Amino acid sequence: MSEGGVILHKRPGGGHSARVDELDEDDLDDAGDQILRAFEGRTRLAELRSDEAVMEERIGVASSLRLERELEPAGSRAVDVEGSVEIAEGTKHAVDASADAQEVIASLDSRLRLADVVDTTADRLGFDDEETEALREETIEVIRELLELGALQFRGS
Repeated sequence: MSEGGVILHKRPGGGHSARVDELDEDDLDDAGDQILRAFEGRTRLAELRSDEAVMEERIGVASSLRLERELEPAGSRAVDVEGSVEIAEGTKHAVDASADAQEVIASLDSRLRLADVVDTTADRLGFDDEETEALREETIEVIRELLELGALQFRGS
């Protein structure tokens, strides 16, 4: 390892975890506030434990995010093939996310429970129950990752 950092954060009680995030030194900005939010997010996620509990929380955007989508031609139309949510400052990590999950991220409103944001987005997209459930599952994965990276934060219950 030519360079890097180890950050230790002691939490009250038991239950320790480790996380390793690779960084590109050329893209790295000041990330102190983001790292503090990441610790707060990880602590709160450990307290909540279940996806259902996370869906009941109010979550907001805490840093600038960039939504990227890649389209490919498919006959007469374009097809979404992949996408990501990128933290535009700080560590500049990117998290894979479909266009539908990106819609949820773009619709986050810290006055609303995450479950309400997902349901409203699914209704706007015309999803049936099965599609809504798939959106919930992907969204919770993306949200958890962005909370652990400090890009999003809990805003109170």
